[in-house]
Formats: sequence, C-alpha cells, structure tokens
Amino acid sequence: MSQQKSKAHKNGNDHTAQRAARLLAVQSVYRAQMNEQPLLSAVQDCLDRPFIMNEQEEIFEMKPDKPLCASIIRSLHARQQEINDIVLESVLSKSKGNQDDSARVKSLQNDVILFSILLCGATEILAHEDIDAPIIVNDYLEITHAFYDTSESKLVNGVLDAITRKIRA
Repeated sequence: MSQQKSKAHKNGNDHTAQRAARLLAVQSVYRAQMNEQPLLSAVQDCLDRPFIMNEQEEIFEMKPDKPLCASIIRSLHARQQEINDIVLESVLSKSKGNQDDSARVKSLQNDVILFSILLCGATEILAHEDIDAPIIVNDYLEITHAFYDTSESKLVNGVLDAITRKIRA
C-alpha cells in the first residue's frame, strides 16, 4: 500500500472520518443494548478509545469525526421512541406480508447489530439534513456489508431509502 494512502487512512480525510464515526455510533448503540447501559454512557466509552480498522490485512488507526458520532448518539437518545417507530414502520412496509408483523419486529429487534445500523442511519437522515442522504445511506450499507450478506444489505438500503423519501421529500 502506498505511503500516501496509508497516511490518508491514518490522518483521515473528511469522508473517512465520517464513515468511521458512523461505525463508532453503530458500535455504541450495539454496546449499550447488549450491556443494558444508558446510550449516552456507551458513546463516551467508545469515544475515549482509539478506533482501529483492519483493511486488507493492514491495520490503520483512524480518527473518527467524534462530533458527528456524538451527535448521532445524542439525537438517537433524544428521539429514540420516534426513531424506533419510524424504523419499524419502514421495515414492516418492506416485509410484504412474508412474516407475521410481530414476529418480524421481534426478529429485527433481536438482531442487535442490524437494528443498531438501522437506528443510526435513520437518526442521521432525520437529524443531519446538511449531509446528503445518499452519502449517509451508502456508508451504512458499507457497515452492513462488513457484518452481513446480501439480504440484510437490501433491507438496510430499502428501509433507509424509504425513510429518506418520507422525511426529506
């Protein structure tokens, strides 16, 4: 890998820092849910640690956009029930009757990583109108690809696109 690319990853350009912040936000929400912690205490824990990303067998310490990460978590905390409802409504509209609604909701809520991705993505679409929605959706798709195969990525894309159309129309 070239010295220039390594330096860009280490210092972080704006978009790399934003993408790292989004992943850090998802990790914070995941950690809070798994440890039954208040959301705001989990984000502080994550923000205090260095962020390490393994890319193509090389390790890079990245500098996430900490204000963006904190803003995502604080916005989710402040509007958690509203955002939860928006995500679940969008998921149910995508289910096309394939599963019983309550089973679909329970299944999603039990998949803490996927639900964390959707909550953070929806929060950012709602709270950060200054950032283009396609950039937000794409970054959360990249995060989803790190954990899942195609079907979950399609779900994230469909749900976040539906939320974008509804909120930013």
